[in-house]
Amino acid sequence: MGCLCGDDPELAQNEPDKSRRCTDRCWLIMFTCSWIILSATAVWSFYQGHPSRLIRGYDSFGNICGQKNRKIDGVSWSGFDMTENPYLFHMDPFNTSYTMKVCVRKCAHENLTSDGEIKEFFIRTGSLLTRYDYDIRNSQIHYKNIPGNEIARQRARDEDRGFGPFPKLPVVKQRPVLNRCVGTERVKLGNSVINNLYNYLKNLDIAHKIVSDIYTSRYSIAYSVLAGLVVAILVTFTIHFLASLVSTIIIVVSTLVMIGFTAFSWYVYFDLKYKLNQIPAIETLDDNLVNEKTFLIFSIILTVITIIILMITFFLRSGIGLMVALFDETASCLRSMPGLIFQPIVTSIVLILFLLFWTTVFLAISTAEKDVIFNETTTRFQLKLPARRVIAYNDGRPDFAPIADVHSLESVKHETPPIVKYLWWFLIVMLFWSSEFILGCQQMTVASSVASWYFSRDRSALVCPIGNSVRRITKYHLGSVALGSFLIVLLKVPRLILSYMEYFLKEYRQRYQCIDCTFKCCQCFFYCLENFIRYINHNAYTIIAIEGTDYCFSARVAFKTLASNTPRIVTINTMGDFIIFLGKCIVTGTAAAFSVYLIRNDSNVHYLAVPVAFSAICVYMVAHSMLCVYEMVIDTMFLCFVEDVKKNANSHEGYFAPEGLLKFAQEDGQEMKPETLKIASEVNVTGQPRGAAFRSPPPRPVGPAMLDDQRPVGFVYPNLVESSH
Repeated sequence: MGCLCGDDPELAQNEPDKSRRCTDRCWLIMFTCSWIILSATAVWSFYQGHPSRLIRGYDSFGNICGQKNRKIDGVSWSGFDMTENPYLFHMDPFNTSYTMKVCVRKCAHENLTSDGEIKEFFIRTGSLLTRYDYDIRNSQIHYKNIPGNEIARQRARDEDRGFGPFPKLPVVKQRPVLNRCVGTERVKLGNSVINNLYNYLKNLDIAHKIVSDIYTSRYSIAYSVLAGLVVAILVTFTIHFLASLVSTIIIVVSTLVMIGFTAFSWYVYFDLKYKLNQIPAIETLDDNLVNEKTFLIFSIILTVITIIILMITFFLRSGIGLMVALFDETASCLRSMPGLIFQPIVTSIVLILFLLFWTTVFLAISTAEKDVIFNETTTRFQLKLPARRVIAYNDGRPDFAPIADVHSLESVKHETPPIVKYLWWFLIVMLFWSSEFILGCQQMTVASSVASWYFSRDRSALVCPIGNSVRRITKYHLGSVALGSFLIVLLKVPRLILSYMEYFLKEYRQRYQCIDCTFKCCQCFFYCLENFIRYINHNAYTIIAIEGTDYCFSARVAFKTLASNTPRIVTINTMGDFIIFLGKCIVTGTAAAFSVYLIRNDSNVHYLAVPVAFSAICVYMVAHSMLCVYEMVIDTMFLCFVEDVKKNANSHEGYFAPEGLLKFAQEDGQEMKPETLKIASEVNVTGQPRGAAFRSPPPRPVGPAMLDDQRPVGFVYPNLVESSH
């Protein structure tokens, strides 16, 4: 009884998930059709595209540098073997869009100012920086019907336009960038973004110092990241095995770490200031002053963050009791299903594989161009001094005629078909949609597994809950995940379009502040809306996992549930994420302090804050990847608890909540009094004494014979687990 299958009555009788139905089928069909189109696009792009053109570069005659090439009909200088010539060289580097391009063995690693220096460069390196037909070993080429005094003048006119046979002089010092020969001096080489970026970074002293600091401190950064990894493992195991104390431990330790790190930061600042005061003003370096000011700002920011954390901890202290219980049950859940901890790793692997596939398709479709041939009359390479024609091919190596009599050279231009522009937008949409779909499947898997564990009367009897959750999602709820992920795409694409418009309206934004303000407000609005949809998605997936309903209905139920429990949401949900964040702060703060200790006396470091911040960012990402599962499980556990209280308040069988959470099952979220908790525990099946067997209630009569007090009052959770209701 899957999403695309009909219902078989005979199978339905024995199917444990018979009451669960496929949700949001239309969206699953749309997502499947989109992937079919993407697959067809990939096949077409792999057949038509030539990613090597983009990676290696190609000359003016369609030859891709660094490989053998096929002969293009109508272009006599195509089909050359360029295996030994991997770099693309422009005959006029000042006019890259109009000049002739050739493949060379090596770029000019020095300035060349004359024909003699170009010949010497060829003798030393074997790299020919001339047109293909020019024999640099034998400059006595026979030109048909051209007087000797005209040869030099006509050649100068061709070289001035970048048509050869020699490049336009001078040839500046170059280095290969993406297999293109790029000038390294401060010259304007067309409108190439790569060249402009390269020259900008080359002449930016601060960037050099930052890169140098990171490179110089690479071992200290590695040690700091390793220390952060050890601390992250300790924090994870602390949460896992000491959940009942974890909130208090993390709050106290993180507070002490933040206070200690703030104090240590001020100590480093005053130490730098004291050492700076001991140095005469005439000997003071700018880097020392920058270090002092940077650590002053850094210490102030840390002080503000520490004060905010202390204030939040103080005002949310009333929710610590429920958070302790929530962390305790989260740890119990993860101990029962340790495979959930590895979900981020599996998701990351799937995402990386998809991104590799998408990048390959994007490169292929970007080069799925049609060849536009320019013949002898339409080509721009109309020569004053004739070139030699190809008379034979010897395994991809051309043989040229002894007499130069060709005044025009056929060329090739690769034009993008109009359909490719639309396919680019389709690829961008599929990038976002598929990425969000993969992340949504992870959230749904975690939500379904946690819900299965929570709404089970006998949690010790669960068999492969994660595998069963994956089966249920694959069979019934992929359409809901597709819809939830598509809603995020609808908000990402406008942000992408706004960024595109901001780039092209940069001049107007600088002139008119109202335009710049409008763009920023729109970006902020879509960003907030996107994060709101993400939050609703996660909770909607939990309702789908519990009740098996459509996305829209589940989102509405989740929103109403959260809205009716706003005090609990503010206290519990925020507190849970905050405690996890404090755990990340412990890891990051410890690693950052260790990094400062290792690097602060290194005289080769210009800006101490740069390697410290870099190592802190790396360690935070490590801590986030290890603790993000706890955030998802806590949020899911809380919503399951709220739904349990809402659905089973009048149930004869009691709540599914374990005793640790049961005492907070009142409407106001406060802890139950002992006598109330005792009564609730007596009617709660999961609150049995240790060692008691979990028994299903005796069969009840069905139909009119059922008495009123025998009717089940509790909510029946379809297909989630084998319920005892």
